[in-house]
Amino acid sequence: MTLRRFEDIRTRLIDLLADPAMSLTDAALEIARLEYPQLDPAPTRETLARFGDLAAARVKPLADQPPRERVRAVNDVIYDEAGFEGDRETYDDIRNSCLNAVVTRRRGIPITLAIVYIDIATRAGLDVRGVSFPGHFLVRCSGEGHHDDLILDPFTGGVELSEVDLRRILMTHMGDDAVFEPGLVTPASPRATVERMLTNIKRLYVRQQAFADARRVTDMLLAINPADMDERRDRGLLSFHLGDMHGALRDLEAYLKDRRFIAPSDDAEIDDTMEPVWAHVKTLRRRIASFN
Repeated sequence: MTLRRFEDIRTRLIDLLADPAMSLTDAALEIARLEYPQLDPAPTRETLARFGDLAAARVKPLADQPPRERVRAVNDVIYDEAGFEGDRETYDDIRNSCLNAVVTRRRGIPITLAIVYIDIATRAGLDVRGVSFPGHFLVRCSGEGHHDDLILDPFTGGVELSEVDLRRILMTHMGDDAVFEPGLVTPASPRATVERMLTNIKRLYVRQQAFADARRVTDMLLAINPADMDERRDRGLLSFHLGDMHGALRDLEAYLKDRRFIAPSDDAEIDDTMEPVWAHVKTLRRRIASFN
């Protein structure tokens, strides 16, 4: 993809995020243009609208029922009739991160299936929002003041998760010492959801060694959140792989400065998180000095 196309996508995402009424579906379709530059979003929107209308018809007779009953009706439409499911076999297929492909294939990862769920369930009248749970994106459905909110797993048939389930997922992704806190299931902001989607795409590009594309996605993340110094570090490392010595040094030095890193003496030990960055900075300084 050309630099101009990346810049257009970045601009449109920033414009979307500036709108308080932004649609996650629209943002996800914009992100999908990273892989599908000529994407026509209309068929995806039409398919989601069709399933949303079907879900609304199923939910309407249940208007006086608790949210859990309406969730079951929505789940029947999304998973039993539409056939959406989590892609466990080819989880890292980049199509699973592109909403248009997810809707076409009926397969995806938690965050894209959550966007499908939110779109369809919202059309059916449910108050649902994404939850940026560590390692596994979830959906939260309002209990409407009379019941506890429901935490749902869009990757596994929209199943309702208990606190025990949440603790298990957390330990799977974060280790046995991970501590569950209720704050982990608070609704995610649209900005946080977009950042997580872009981070997933960046990770896949890095795995494919598509470093130029990964750096451009990092540019998008920094445009959304300029203060994210971890992304600044990552951009520096990607620039290093791409041979952009000056760009790499600029970002990595900024990262070390933000972390209040002080260059150690030759025999001093360095924190494990700082050591590789410092090693790159020393290498870059030597190389740039040799150009003069």
